[in-house]
Amino acid sequence: MKATFRTLFFLRKDRPNSNGLVPILVRITVNGDTAQFNTKLEVNPDMWDIKLGKAKGRTAEAINLNLVIDNLRAKMFSIYNKLLETKGYALPESIKNILKGIDPERKTLLQYFTIHNEQYKLKVGNTTSRITYSRYELTKERIEKFIKKEYKLSDIPLPEIDFLFVEKFYLLLRNDHDCSNNTAMKFIQRFRSVFTFSINLGAEVKINPFANFKFHNEKVHREVLTQEEIDTIYRKEFLTERLSQIRDVFIFMCYTGLSYIDVLR
Repeated sequence: MKATFRTLFFLRKDRPNSNGLVPILVRITVNGDTAQFNTKLEVNPDMWDIKLGKAKGRTAEAINLNLVIDNLRAKMFSIYNKLLETKGYALPESIKNILKGIDPERKTLLQYFTIHNEQYKLKVGNTTSRITYSRYELTKERIEKFIKKEYKLSDIPLPEIDFLFVEKFYLLLRNDHDCSNNTAMKFIQRFRSVFTFSINLGAEVKINPFANFKFHNEKVHREVLTQEEIDTIYRKEFLTERLSQIRDVFIFMCYTGLSYIDVLR
């Protein structure tokens, strides 16, 4: 059966900028499977021909915009044909990624994250704890969701990570995940560790996206329990054995000064 390949350029009218221009998106369809992304182009909705997926008129603005659109369409068609020749099939996601500069032969951010975390897991029980390892896994998960939300991609090439990427990720942690500044900073620090790990493995990048990012921790005022409060907790009777055990461990930590991780071990 002959494969069907189509591209559709359309407007995201619910996201106008201050000048009234709206972004132009493109949807790639191959045999019913689709992938779409923002072309980073903008247009006045009144200039747009929905049926043709192009700008209307013969103004210089419309002509130049249509040239860019035609060029993008030609590139996608070329990638589609090349994938058919080399692999025998072409997935919309692959076409999008190649067009976005994600070389399938080169490792991307999440691929390096996976390598790092698998290597880090081997250290659990020796030089690190399972909790620290799980936090690297959580960082990877948060970045993956961020890339999908912000860039409409499943992954991103390492060279495309810049200061703005790091700053936006920090803001997402603060706003979408309700992280405190200090918690968000821990995520960014783990992200930086993986980025450095990638470079040590030979990844080529032109800039250090963390160079101008300001790492700062805010002072946190920690309340200290009084002896009376500790005694109240000590005498508290709980209905379940689990909560009673938690109380006992907490009181033990209060009087010995052992940290949570030491008691856990």
